[in-house]
Amino acid sequence: MTPSLFKSLVGPDFQDDAALLNLTRRMALDVGREGLIAQIKTNQTRPDQVSNLAKVQVPTLIIAGEYDQLTPPRHAEALHHGIWGSQLHVLNGCGHLGPLERPQEVAALIEGFL
Repeated sequence: MTPSLFKSLVGPDFQDDAALLNLTRRMALDVGREGLIAQIKTNQTRPDQVSNLAKVQVPTLIIAGEYDQLTPPRHAEALHHGIWGSQLHVLNGCGHLGPLERPQEVAALIEGFL
């Protein structure tokens, strides 16, 4: 986890968060090189499921980061529009790592949803 990669994963409020950078480095080391490569390949080859969204018949909470570069909020909005009755919450100031950037807020959202 390089500082430049880290900065592409988090929102502006967390760009200089050394503790969060160290945590993401430890997580990457725990997953290992092969695990990270497998994650990237899976994301690159995963089939599009947009046509199946209307089939979702369970309560659905969608949480997105305002500054997420990997899964931009417009993607979360598409999920929300495709899943009837879903709830969408965009975390202000967050990037792709919302559960690490704002763990209490994410936990409260999930708890309230459940």
